[in-house]
Amino acid sequence: MPRNFRKIIPVLFGLLFVGSVLAQTVSFPNETMLSRIERIAEIAKENEKSITYETRFLQGISANSFKTTSESIETWLRLSLENTPLTYRKINAARFIIVRRIDEKPTDGNLAGKITDTFGTPLAGATVWVQSIQKGTITGLNGDYALSLSAGSFTVEVRFLGYEPIQVNSIEISTKQTTRLDVALKETNVSLNEIVITKTLPENSLIGALNAQRNTPYVSSVLSVQEIERSASNTVRNALQLIPGVTSSENGDIIIRGTGGRWNEIALNGIPMPNYDPSYKIFSFDLLPISLVDNIRLLKSSTPDISTSFGSAMIDIVTKDIPEHNFVQLKTEIQLNTQSSFQNQRGRKRGKWDFMGLDDGSREIPQNGAQVPAEHFRIYDRKTPPSQHHSLTIGRTHTLANTNNRFGLLFSISCQNTQQQSVIEHTQRGRWNSIGQYTSNMSDSRNAGFTYGYNTVSGGMFNAGWQFGKNRISLRNILARSFENNLTEISQHLEDIPDDDKNLSRQFFNYPTFSNILQNKLDGKHTIGNNSVQWNVSHTLMKRERKDAAFSEMYKPLRDDSLLYFLHANPQLKEIYPASSGQYANREQNFRMGISAMFPLNRTNRFTFGYDGSYKRIRYEYSELMLRYRDSSMSEIYQTFEQYDFNKTVVEHFPFAMVEHRWNEKFRFVWGARANYESIVKKWDFMPTVNLTFTPAKALNIKMGYRRLVIRPQLADYIPYPVYDTQLLGTSVNRPIRSSLLQSVDFQVEKQMGAFDFISFGLFYRYIKHPIERTTYEYRQDERMYVLQNSNKAINYGFEANVRKQLDFVADADFMRNIQLITGFTLTRSSVEGRRMAMKDKDAFIETESTQKRPLSGQMPYLLNIGFNYSDKNINANILFKRSGRQLFLLGENAHTHEYRAPFNSLEASIGYRFPKSGILLKLGVSNLLNAHEIFYTNTPDDYVRDEYNFPTDNLLPRKTENYDKGRDPIVHKIRGGHTVTFSVSGTF
Repeated sequence: MPRNFRKIIPVLFGLLFVGSVLAQTVSFPNETMLSRIERIAEIAKENEKSITYETRFLQGISANSFKTTSESIETWLRLSLENTPLTYRKINAARFIIVRRIDEKPTDGNLAGKITDTFGTPLAGATVWVQSIQKGTITGLNGDYALSLSAGSFTVEVRFLGYEPIQVNSIEISTKQTTRLDVALKETNVSLNEIVITKTLPENSLIGALNAQRNTPYVSSVLSVQEIERSASNTVRNALQLIPGVTSSENGDIIIRGTGGRWNEIALNGIPMPNYDPSYKIFSFDLLPISLVDNIRLLKSSTPDISTSFGSAMIDIVTKDIPEHNFVQLKTEIQLNTQSSFQNQRGRKRGKWDFMGLDDGSREIPQNGAQVPAEHFRIYDRKTPPSQHHSLTIGRTHTLANTNNRFGLLFSISCQNTQQQSVIEHTQRGRWNSIGQYTSNMSDSRNAGFTYGYNTVSGGMFNAGWQFGKNRISLRNILARSFENNLTEISQHLEDIPDDDKNLSRQFFNYPTFSNILQNKLDGKHTIGNNSVQWNVSHTLMKRERKDAAFSEMYKPLRDDSLLYFLHANPQLKEIYPASSGQYANREQNFRMGISAMFPLNRTNRFTFGYDGSYKRIRYEYSELMLRYRDSSMSEIYQTFEQYDFNKTVVEHFPFAMVEHRWNEKFRFVWGARANYESIVKKWDFMPTVNLTFTPAKALNIKMGYRRLVIRPQLADYIPYPVYDTQLLGTSVNRPIRSSLLQSVDFQVEKQMGAFDFISFGLFYRYIKHPIERTTYEYRQDERMYVLQNSNKAINYGFEANVRKQLDFVADADFMRNIQLITGFTLTRSSVEGRRMAMKDKDAFIETESTQKRPLSGQMPYLLNIGFNYSDKNINANILFKRSGRQLFLLGENAHTHEYRAPFNSLEASIGYRFPKSGILLKLGVSNLLNAHEIFYTNTPDDYVRDEYNFPTDNLLPRKTENYDKGRDPIVHKIRGGHTVTFSVSGTF
């Protein structure tokens, strides 16, 4: 064989191999179905085959991309028509006909969303049309719509007179699921029949939550129910922490932009909520089952038509009135905690209906003290069952043929029982003084124990909505009940008892607490020509009762300053020890009404004015019966405290006016003012607001805002009686305080880069005159008191950034396209001019004013969160890491007595799978993966410069900071909660 021929053979084989590979792979891109079939028909014709079709059937349908090694025309048709309302019939080996599917089920899935203009104003009467099946609907008064479709891929066209139509390709509709499509239309001066429909790629369709966030004239964030469902969150509090820049503290307070407490407002369907606890400006999110929530809005600035005053942010929890489709949803959830489930659970005697959060009457204070035997205060041992949550939600909607008139009902009931233990590795809180100070060294004496948590939340919701013509009326009703029955047990060494484990003193805290929330809201919106009128009336009731509240001390002498004591059944306790049973109740009601009207001044300007008013009343009462047990197990009356009954009412008036200007869809200027009158202070305050939005490019917004507002004391701040704080183990006392005056400036740049990609960063500045803060006072050596006070002024400023980005920039693959990075960062700083204790001479202290480079009470300097979400048709997986900086948890009399929470890390993950045919969703989540400790500490006095009396000043020594120094700084409280594993099953039918 010639030498050259031998060289040619490998080359020929290589060419044959390459040609074979190329011939085996056929690929089609994403394209319209008409283009796809036309291409396949041309190839079929070359092979003496034919494809028959009607063009009108193919219009408006998208064909997905695919790759195949088959050269069969039939295989190409099958793959192209898969998951569409079309199929084919094979007449013979050479002829195919494309037809409609005869087994099409038009109610398999749903398309729903909201149509607005580029500034976020709802467009009522816009047309949403699916050309391929000649089916569509028009939007209602709020710009919302719902359309039932079969499972498959569709092209949707959105039109509104005077606006450029948009055509969105490849909208995927899944069985028994709702696909969200929100679209913002751009105004045009061209008549409708002269417009060429613009084609928008699938990734440019707008997602509802990001669209709402971008289109508001103020700075805001929106958390959708879809994002809540695919996370590991099982409570509203946990769900809130999915929003960048939001976290919570030990007592349930929500920290936003680094600040918490009274600087943040909580609203339910736009109505501010009364105080849950008279000691704090906080709200118990456990009162709201997660299944009742449609979305959560976080407002960081405002416009005059928003009827609440908040210093940092407002959380608005929104429930739905008209569902998109008929459904029944069942959900059950089980939680296991590594240090709680099936372990020993201690507690006092329980009522028959505690598991349901209902009161069986067994905790009422008896009329006769002799009816309370010592056995009444006994503590029992039980096993901790898994925590569980069950809910049922039913939605019904009806749309009248050929109109946009819709009527809907939404009903939901839910019950959640959580039993988990927190390990108290050390605490310095309470009415006693330990030996020395604990700094986490092994030789230090500790006061350790447990909090045996028991919490039940049950609730229901009934909402109804009616949309007819240019009118919409909604009725929302929520009733929820929470029962908390935690027992805290602490073992301690006392100064006057030898340091011996056999001589441990013990404290027991048990405050069974029933809480109720009831809200009824009726609101309406009406359009008359180009004008619109909105109105609402609401009633909110918050009721909290602590029944048979008990605190006991074993081996410790009685102290007469305590609010309540009782005898724990123990043979070593002798005759002089008294016992008590206390009952405390606060009830706050709020009646509100509001009305507003909007009048267009011309095409680009409109004027809105209105009025909001409220009537609030609060009632607080408590009574205690102190008993003494001698040698008998039955009691005799030792002392009876007088029953206090406190009542206070307030009337508020909030008239407002607002003007909105628009220029060339580039500028949006909203300005106006709200006046405020309160009957307690009997004073009018003027609160102007200015917001400017500049849109230099598509989906790019630059927002600037200014606000001046007054933050009044809450009704609970006027309660003159001491209230015992079961979290901080000390007494809260109110004293006269004045309103805070706040001026704020916000600046934010935000860019939406696609359906899921979003980036924003901003700056904020707050000047607060007379900020209200809670200060810790050492009432006596072993008794803490928490007192409200006005500092002189404070400056608070910071930076925040938020990024959501799909990872398709790493690699152009479907898998990476399904992964989204979610990250946020907040940086906050403050300077407070307040008061501190200084030594006047060697024997006396005086309160002096000073400028302190410290945070506001409850503030933390930074918050970082990084998360990844993977999402495809059937699988959702999440992992979220969050780190919060040290928090000024409690303000002390001096810098070295400020109590901080050390920097805290948290990590949670979840994965969910939805069965495509049944719609059943399985979800597994794990929280507190790091099993991190929460450490509360004070700085050692040795870190501060001393004055002439050798007393620590506010100035730190060189190279010293307020950061936690392990082994050096005294620990006030240290706890850990264990890992929690959650498994849930839900189905929508």
